[in-house]
Amino acid sequence: MKVAFTLNGDQVTWDVHPGETFFETLKMEGHYSAKRGCNTGDCGVCIVTLDGENIHSCQIFSGSVEGQCVRTIDGIVYRNKKTGEVIVKDKVKPAETSS
Repeated sequence: MKVAFTLNGDQVTWDVHPGETFFETLKMEGHYSAKRGCNTGDCGVCIVTLDGENIHSCQIFSGSVEGQCVRTIDGIVYRNKKTGEVIVKDKVKPAETSS
């Protein structure tokens, strides 16, 4: 199935498989900033923003991002290759942490 959405400010349309997590799709499409951790939504290393809300990409199906705006860390910060400075493109709210 095809899924159209905005990723880091760019309109994209990807072919996804039913039952495929968004984390898996990101990797297959060459986006590696979200990392694999617990695969249960507990650790937070796979967090992306979906319409401004922090979500665990390992816990949602790829089809659920249809028509929405997704940002990975690549859409929020980047490193200046000449100076090494980290540039914040866009501020997002911090992820919730469990105590």
